[in-house]
Amino acid sequence: MSEETEFFPTDKFKRAQVMQWLFFEQYSHEPFIATSRFWYLTGKAQEYQEALQQKQAPGYAALGVMEQHL
Repeated sequence: MSEETEFFPTDKFKRAQVMQWLFFEQYSHEPFIATSRFWYLTGKAQEYQEALQQKQAPGYAALGVMEQHL
């Protein structure tokens, strides 16, 4: 982990914010955006078409959260 490095804050509130984004990535980004992108990049989009349709709405919701924050 990044503890005791310049990448992980010592301030408790800032540490909590880092952890919040790490959890967001695992719960909202990876399952909806990253897996979909992987399937497209590896030419498997047609094979996973139904799953891609199911991931679209939550994927756009995750992108909306990131867009608001950035």
